[in-house]
Amino acid sequence: HFSSALEASLFEDGADVPLFHQVLEMANIKYHPAFWRYNELKKKIMKLDDCTSYDLNVPLVQAVDGHYDLDQCFEILDQALAPLGEEYQALLKRARTERWIDYYPHQGKRGGAYSWGTYDSNPFVLTNFTGGYDSLSTLAHELGHSMHSFFSHRANRPLLADYRIFVAEVASTVNEVLLNQYMLQHSDDPKMKASLLYNMLEQLVGTLYRQPMFAQFEAWLHEQLEAGQALSSSDLTDYYYKLNQDYYGPAVTVHELEKYKCYSVPHFYYNFYVYKYTLGMSVALSFVKRIQQGDVQAYREFLTKGGSESPLDELIHAGVDPRDDQVYDDAFTFFKETLDQFKELVK
Repeated sequence: HFSSALEASLFEDGADVPLFHQVLEMANIKYHPAFWRYNELKKKIMKLDDCTSYDLNVPLVQAVDGHYDLDQCFEILDQALAPLGEEYQALLKRARTERWIDYYPHQGKRGGAYSWGTYDSNPFVLTNFTGGYDSLSTLAHELGHSMHSFFSHRANRPLLADYRIFVAEVASTVNEVLLNQYMLQHSDDPKMKASLLYNMLEQLVGTLYRQPMFAQFEAWLHEQLEAGQALSSSDLTDYYYKLNQDYYGPAVTVHELEKYKCYSVPHFYYNFYVYKYTLGMSVALSFVKRIQQGDVQAYREFLTKGGSESPLDELIHAGVDPRDDQVYDDAFTFFKETLDQFKELVK
């Protein structure tokens, strides 16, 4: 009884079609010129007369060879996440002392990093720790998931304890951003700062800009099918090619073969999902802004909600309403400010 596949897929999260299009408008129209500016900077730094879309994958700065042992990691996390309160800090220590975390890679161990647990167990973390900043950031990310699970399970009965994917990346992203900001504030090394800013920019591009472009393609595809349009392979690839040209902007030449990538994006093969990356990052950045201003209580209450409310209501009651343009203004302003800091360092 839904009017479209989009409306049906949004229903279970308490979201609606206007919210979906609001996310796309913010990323694909209102704030998109800032991403074009980033691509123009990349072209200038690489000294290219013709910058293609695949050139953008070349790192702009050298990764800084920092190394952190586990003691240093937890000292840094204790300070970086201190704004979240003493109980949060104590739980980080407990995660280490009670051995919630399997750190190191070894033969036969699954790659990547994960946080998982049952209702009546601790939330366990699996990482492949190698000591670089990426390992530190991954640890912060996965512990964000674990803390979210811990507080949600403690506050709710089993049926209502698990949070939905709609908000699943908020707590992990808040931790990553707080860590990044802490490291920037406590480093005097311009190369380290450039590396931190560049890593953040690339993460923001992937969530705030790339995913809404994917969502635009996905929405168009369903609209064509629901209108009874016959679609050939060239219809799909031509539209995807045009989307990429608009996405990268005038400074970038999009290779013609780029249009066939639409077949390799796994999210296109199931329900509307990719817009949630953008929404989750925007909400997380909005939370970070409030946390840094000393408003922590609403975020801490959000961590306890689990599945006791719809994901949208959880965010609204925490003071970060995704239907409010201010949430996206905060997020995309953060991107522009990060870009300005990076540009100043590398000019």
